[in-house]
Amino acid sequence: MKKVLVTLICLLLFSILISKGNSEQIKKETRELFPILSNKKWGFINIKGEVVIDPQYDDVGDFHEGLAMVLKNEKFGFINNKGKIVIDLKFDEAGNFSDGLAVVRIGGKRNYKDRIGRELIIFVDEKGKEERAKENFQWINKFMERVQKGLAGKYGYIDIKGNIIIEPEFDWAHDFSEGLAWVSILGKKGYIDKSGKYIVNPHLFNCEDFSEGLAVFSVDEEHGKCGFINKIGKIVVEPKYDHAFGFSEGLAAVKVDKKWGYIDKNFKIIIEPQFSWAKDFHEGMAAIEIGGVHEGYARYGLGDYTEGKVGYINKSGKIVINPKFKPSNFDKLVEVLNPNFKSSNKYSEGLAVVQNNDKEGYIDKDGNIVIKPLFGDAEDFWGGLAFVRIKDKYGYIDRSGNFIWRPSN
Repeated sequence: MKKVLVTLICLLLFSILISKGNSEQIKKETRELFPILSNKKWGFINIKGEVVIDPQYDDVGDFHEGLAMVLKNEKFGFINNKGKIVIDLKFDEAGNFSDGLAVVRIGGKRNYKDRIGRELIIFVDEKGKEERAKENFQWINKFMERVQKGLAGKYGYIDIKGNIIIEPEFDWAHDFSEGLAWVSILGKKGYIDKSGKYIVNPHLFNCEDFSEGLAVFSVDEEHGKCGFINKIGKIVVEPKYDHAFGFSEGLAAVKVDKKWGYIDKNFKIIIEPQFSWAKDFHEGMAAIEIGGVHEGYARYGLGDYTEGKVGYINKSGKIVINPKFKPSNFDKLVEVLNPNFKSSNKYSEGLAVVQNNDKEGYIDKDGNIVIKPLFGDAEDFWGGLAFVRIKDKYGYIDRSGNFIWRPSN
């Protein structure tokens, strides 16, 4: 029973990211427009805080490759940076454009939450009863039954003109990354190329996006060990790590005997496993945690969690900012049914999000607090601005902590 529950968690954990996309790949692009929430509708501003696209949508994605996903009346389409609808709102779900393609779902109905966690689309069963997304296994099991019966629609891919390039045939699918995308059929994952050809047939228990030519995967449901696969589908490291993240700046975080360390692309341990948690490297630094416990899925009774302290190391493994910060809300509890997955604690544009006294703010690379922890949530800087929450309102600040768009909802 336990391995079945873990399987369901892993499927949902990665599938719910569809409309949020590959955030690291997206953030490599120049950001000129920023989503805002006003009167419960989403629109866009520029870096000066001027409204460029009036708030009118139930949800929006970020612009990348010139287009942004939009949702209205439970249908998804795409707009350009002038606000013109260039792909009609006709899909039942949509992701982000990457490598010229975007994942879309046709048919079925799945619960959907917007970028701040509002549940906008609610599945209604055959008796007319609403089934809201719940963070428990009873709901997850019922949801997976609908998927397996084909009642939740199928995923495929479109081009920038809205033409279907890869027919909808997958139970789950994700954005393309480095020319490949992971897809899932009947609970097993594999990789396809941009023609829809399988590079890796669906037989994996879990797999992640490609990064720097490699991807993390696992095959065995019982033990869930992780290895690495290359872009021609060859296993370059057999599953031997307790857990692993993708490569970033030439290093990958891996978990061995309940401790995290880092390996290089020769799969040699460069930084000895010693941390209770470890993040990807960004701008030459990585967040690590000392003194905590992160085992399994604690909120579901499948593991343990104890809070430690967060600090930062450089690529030689030297602690450059002493562990003194609290883990962010994201690290404390992975929100399996909330799509607002943010990469917490990493450096972006010279600043990193940290938490003190249950509020989030920003530090510089010397560990100095440069924007005081005042926010219920704070996201990474991207394009010169950061999205923040105060109570139930959302706005943008600049690198000085000044509001460019005052919090609204």
